[in-house]
Amino acid sequence: MYDEASPSLLINLTNRGSARAGQPTGASSNNEGYLQTRLNGKACKTHRIIWELHYGEIPAGQEIDHINGARHDNRIANLRLATRSQNNQNRSKHKNGSRNLPKGIMAHRQVKNYYIARITVDGITYSKSSADVDALTDWIIKKRKELHGEFGKTY
Repeated sequence: MYDEASPSLLINLTNRGSARAGQPTGASSNNEGYLQTRLNGKACKTHRIIWELHYGEIPAGQEIDHINGARHDNRIANLRLATRSQNNQNRSKHKNGSRNLPKGIMAHRQVKNYYIARITVDGITYSKSSADVDALTDWIIKKRKELHGEFGKTY
């Protein structure tokens, strides 16, 4: 059962072993940070179960995306269908050492104080380079909105 009061949790309907009816399932985080629970003896991601309880089977070729990027936030309002490409577009930026550069911008490996902004969609890479990080940030945010639409994450 899905609990509207605690929307990230599933509730046991029956007593089974140490699990008591009315209590949250033994949800735990997997190594990717997603909540999971056991269903018929198999580990299942909680967000997928919650989606299917609300909307039915997840269509082939689709995934469930956490809109705000928080893998533990399984409120139905935070879940949406996405292709693998769209889901990847909604990823947070990679850690890039001690540099605090915006998502999609990296330091040029050979030219000091020069940067490259790069975005790839459907196998096509768009890039721009400059010494001006602010100009690259503006460019990549606009490009991401153009190419990714609602799935474009700017952080």
